[in-house]
Amino acid sequence: MATQTLELTKRTSVPSQPQRDYLSFNYDARGELLLAWSGGDTSTYVVCEGNWQEPVQFEFQDFLFPLVQRFADGRWLVVGRRCKGTDRNARIFSTDLDLLSEFRLDDAIEQVIVDPNDEIWVGYFDENPLGLRKFSDKGDLIYDFNASSGHNIFDLYAMDLDAEGNIWVYPYTDFYLARISNEDVQIVIESCPVKGARAILVGGGHVAFFGNYNDDRVLLFDIEAQKGTWFDLTVEGEPIGRTLIATRGGTAALLWQDGIYCVTLADLIMASKR
Repeated sequence: MATQTLELTKRTSVPSQPQRDYLSFNYDARGELLLAWSGGDTSTYVVCEGNWQEPVQFEFQDFLFPLVQRFADGRWLVVGRRCKGTDRNARIFSTDLDLLSEFRLDDAIEQVIVDPNDEIWVGYFDENPLGLRKFSDKGDLIYDFNASSGHNIFDLYAMDLDAEGNIWVYPYTDFYLARISNEDVQIVIESCPVKGARAILVGGGHVAFFGNYNDDRVLLFDIEAQKGTWFDLTVEGEPIGRTLIATRGGTAALLWQDGIYCVTLADLIMASKR
């Protein structure tokens, strides 16, 4: 199958940070992009869309690999991917950065999404195969995919929140694609055509798989037709390599070198018809 090329335009530049290995890149509940990292001074820093040059600093945080989210009302959620024993690895801060509460979300966190209802979706990787869980902003467990769905997630490679508010999951080892709507689970693709994708973007009867075990191409897959189109996403003619990707509501943002580049499902679908 031939690979098409889709050239991307820089959406914005971002400040360069010394600790590139510790970056996290996410959409928050408002649909705004957040870039976070841990500093050498025991602080967690985050820069926000529209204000990339002035980091917000959460002082005296001991999370080596922080994930940062923001609730719709502006409160902040800082999560440590790793924790031990009974450590509480989730902290909620006010808009003024005052600590409001802390609780445990457990170890080996792969991805966190705060949805429009301010509920916290947590996906885990294989060192603690809890699969997917949903918590309230008080830290109460609301939903456990593995315990209630009749399906299993051993390692959640990727999940996405679509424009209708559905959560989509793409787990190892089976690599099926499932939609979760009001905690009702439907397996939409029993065996996906891509193994090892690092991010997914779902909507309009299509799913885009970003990367695989062999390369960094994107596969746009028509779920009903069971057909796909491969893409190289390029910047100034050069393919974008392995990078951090944030997805939400039909848009994927890619953090590449000193900039953020965005591609939508609509972009991919239109390009596939050329």
